[in-house]
Amino acid sequence: MALSLPAGYASAGERALAAVLFEGVSAFDAEQLFPLYADRLGQAPTLPVRIQLRDRTRDYYLSQGYLAPAVRVAPHPAGDDILVVMVAEPRITDTRVNGGGFRQQASVRERVQPLLGHAPISTRTIDRFIQGLAHTLGAGLEIDTEELSPGRHRLSVAIVPRLGGELTYSAEGGQQLGQHLVAGRIRLYSPGGGLDEVYLAGLHTLESAGYRSVGAGVSLSPNGANTLYADIDVSRAVPQDTTSPSRVYRRLWSRLRWRHQVIDASTRALVFDSSVTLRDYTRERGNETEVDERLRMAEAGVLASVQHGSGTSRLGIAGLIGVDAFGAGRRDSRTNEPIDLAFQLISAQYTLWQPLPVGFSMRLDIAGQYSGDNLPYSQRFSAGGTRLTNAYEPGELSGDSGIGTKLELRRGFSDDRWLPGARWVPYVYYGIASTDVNVSDERASAAASGLGVRLLTRQFASYIEFGKPLTTGSEYRDKLPRLTGRLTVYF
Repeated sequence: MALSLPAGYASAGERALAAVLFEGVSAFDAEQLFPLYADRLGQAPTLPVRIQLRDRTRDYYLSQGYLAPAVRVAPHPAGDDILVVMVAEPRITDTRVNGGGFRQQASVRERVQPLLGHAPISTRTIDRFIQGLAHTLGAGLEIDTEELSPGRHRLSVAIVPRLGGELTYSAEGGQQLGQHLVAGRIRLYSPGGGLDEVYLAGLHTLESAGYRSVGAGVSLSPNGANTLYADIDVSRAVPQDTTSPSRVYRRLWSRLRWRHQVIDASTRALVFDSSVTLRDYTRERGNETEVDERLRMAEAGVLASVQHGSGTSRLGIAGLIGVDAFGAGRRDSRTNEPIDLAFQLISAQYTLWQPLPVGFSMRLDIAGQYSGDNLPYSQRFSAGGTRLTNAYEPGELSGDSGIGTKLELRRGFSDDRWLPGARWVPYVYYGIASTDVNVSDERASAAASGLGVRLLTRQFASYIEFGKPLTTGSEYRDKLPRLTGRLTVYF
């Protein structure tokens, strides 16, 4: 792009600047560039004029929010009265990531790749990109740029501690402890010391002191493929019945977990998961400890997900064993139930997400468990109050072995009229499940259906569901419908 004017202002014997030609400029047009050299037209194109034109071009990029370009000014081969401004527009050629854990650093490095080589690059583009990345990763990010050479810049990203969390109201509890609960979780992301996250969580029933728990945990990634977790939780439950004195249930639960990413591709993923868990549980009534149970467990499994056509499948298989060692034991002063501390079980779960015509989609869940042992109650398969069906309360339809499936049909749509960025997902479902208790050869089965709607935004997520038992009645509500819901606000 160039603008030519008649020469005539230079002193005798000197050629006057008649035109300026810009090469390599895509950010601005000729009209925007004209003021950079308009006052020099007709003057001698001396070295100071060329230096001034170079500096003006560089400063103009900076004033418009771009990083500094590389600028060189030279006479045109056709004559000294024409200057050529050669611009290498600014670009990011290198990145540096500091702070946070290894996995967070690897995620940032991978996700900033689209910025590399993009020219011309502006501070606004960088800021918007980093803000979106921080939201996606749930991390605090601070940035700085450094000019390595003219037009070539390094982007430094510092992963800094960020406090976040969520507050939840839930109507998913049971009649014994209380249906309405409030829960909170506070997370400190990238606290330092190589840690990815530290969290503190709590839960309490609203109507009474039926249930409360407090938990905490940390996670760290020593490298890109491995993540370590440590969690602990203490809880207390008091059934809201007429028993006097009341029974008090106490639980201390702790777990160490290792997660290894075997495959992490755009269309498939494979994760190996293993953990060791200690669970101490007592049931007290007055001054008597009726049950004192200490479980020591180890689990290993794999979780695979694959995209096939327009759908996605996820399959998980895990094995869990209990060991009668390392302080394990059980004492029951009331029933002496034949509970096996050294037990084995295998569990599997499968989920299919499949788009359908006219904007509909389908989700299919299948979950099952098998064990030939008399399992502790906490390790039994349960369909009630889970993703299989909310028509039954938590803990209902349980057994040493069991299987259940749920088919959900839904249609999501976006609507900004009341809530910006809102996604509404009405759905209906049908689910069936069956369970077996080994010690009594007792078998139970049930079916349920329901309908509901989910509402998803960046600030909160919620759902409300109306479910009804179809065959076997609920222990607490017979075949009456059950209304459940949840609202989670993020901050």
